Amino acid sequence: MKTVSFLLISLFFTNVSFAGKTDGQFMFSKEDDILLVTPKAGFHLNKEAPASVVFDDQESLFKPTKKNDKQFEFKIASGAKVAKVAFYMCDDKLTVCEQHQEKIVLAALAEMGSAQVENGYVAAAEKSVGNPTAQARKKINSKVTPIVLNPSKSTLYMFSAPWCPACLRMKTETLNKPEIKKLLKQVNFVILNSDLPDNHELSTKYAVKAIPTLVLVSPKGEEVFRWLDYQEAKAFEVSLTGLFKNKNDGKDELTARAQLGDQEAISKIGMMAYNTLDCGEAIRWLNLSKQKNDQKYKLAAEAMCAEDELDAADEKAIEYKQTLMKAMTMTTSNIDRLRWFVDYLEKSSEKKTLSSDLVFRAEQVELEIAKLLQDPKTLAYMFKESTFGETRGFEVAEMQLLRMKIFSSLGKKSQSEQAAKQLIDSLSAKKYTTEKPGEMLLGIAYLREAGEKKLVEKYYKQLIAKYTTTYVYYEKYSRFLLKEKRLSESLGEAEKALNFPEGNRPQLYLLKSRVLKELNQTDAAKKTIDEALALQESKHERYKKVIGQLNKLQQELTGSALK
Repeated sequence: MKTVSFLLISLFFTNVSFAGKTDGQFMFSKEDDILLVTPKAGFHLNKEAPASVVFDDQESLFKPTKKNDKQFEFKIASGAKVAKVAFYMCDDKLTVCEQHQEKIVLAALAEMGSAQVENGYVAAAEKSVGNPTAQARKKINSKVTPIVLNPSKSTLYMFSAPWCPACLRMKTETLNKPEIKKLLKQVNFVILNSDLPDNHELSTKYAVKAIPTLVLVSPKGEEVFRWLDYQEAKAFEVSLTGLFKNKNDGKDELTARAQLGDQEAISKIGMMAYNTLDCGEAIRWLNLSKQKNDQKYKLAAEAMCAEDELDAADEKAIEYKQTLMKAMTMTTSNIDRLRWFVDYLEKSSEKKTLSSDLVFRAEQVELEIAKLLQDPKTLAYMFKESTFGETRGFEVAEMQLLRMKIFSSLGKKSQSEQAAKQLIDSLSAKKYTTEKPGEMLLGIAYLREAGEKKLVEKYYKQLIAKYTTTYVYYEKYSRFLLKEKRLSESLGEAEKALNFPEGNRPQLYLLKSRVLKELNQTDAAKKTIDEALALQESKHERYKKVIGQLNKLQQELTGSALK
């Protein structure tokens, strides 16, 4: 039976020694495209514990192709230069088991034949296991400290994915800040790629429905807090500091206190439900809260529930619009009110001519947005006070997009095109850098909404040139090319993406099969679908929607062939 979360951590670290008893008691070697980890005499690898390798800047965690207590084998990704290997090692007396994370430059390892890690150095090892000579040492990475998960500490899980702009922003704009790094030393901090099958169980356990989601778990394994979406560094620092200073009850204790009417517990449990995207539970608790700020989130939860229930039935659309009207009327957030109005307007314009009253209101809202765009400082403050989520640096773009949508709903084509141009101009004036790929991807998303193509393609190519060993940018560029009907190019990028899968192979196979269908390569498309359906991860509930799309596409291809 599998045991997850903190129970797993406790199992491996009951007798942990923080002195690093297993440091330097293992060796690396390379045979063709295989990376080997071998323990020295008196020690063994823990084959029951997790082991993985990450190549270069990828997030994918590749498991060993062979795993026993005397040796682990990892297949090296094509073109990989650096391997970051994680594994657990024990002494044969079973007095200690420690986790190690070691960085290996593969070219140096190939040159030396075999190596051991000692004090941050990879040193050439003699054929008989002994101490390497000083002349043989090669410093290829900075000091490597074995990471030992401390069962007496809380654990902070960050559920992420390599394609997620907000996740990338967390890594390049928040987690890299010195003040945040210092705070995170107080917990076991674990970043998990939610797309990897190994992490699906934990994602389900903590009801992760959107990313990034960060969940703080007590040493007892109880959830005590969670964050949803990108967290700006200063606000995240304040939040973490407050949590670390105060005693935090777990979810069960909070629920018990909330049931007794404790207002602080009611607010906390309501916001935990909101950040889990459990709108029904959030409404239940936030409706009982007397805190003014919680009412904004209750209204947002009601809008979320109403949107989830939308279907083809007219009565559901009516209920949704009624919920939006209530939310607009009662919220204290101007940003929420504006975006809900645009949602209301777009929904109203779908099936009928807009009333003169609604047209007038839309024109007034557009003027209000135009005025706000003249005061970016006030606009940024208003976004902070909204339930919209952190949009640091893109507040103006979001408002410009709302203006564009208003003009489009009103059928004002020339004004909509002018608003799109203003959006493109403001985004192109920003100085993007591939060092902040999350910010760059957000810029691309807004540019695509505005219909800009040249800049989008330029930025995709820059990201691909920078991050050559992740599927993410090949896939995104392939989808862009598919939409532009540049099919041969799209197929090439899709195939490149499949060279670097990071837990999302079913989606990548679906993309490739769609491109092949558009190229009228029916047999190749059907073969690709068969390969996708045969994947082990395709059997997981997580890919139910993707598998449905693959099956539908297969039926279309079969029907087309029969004709």
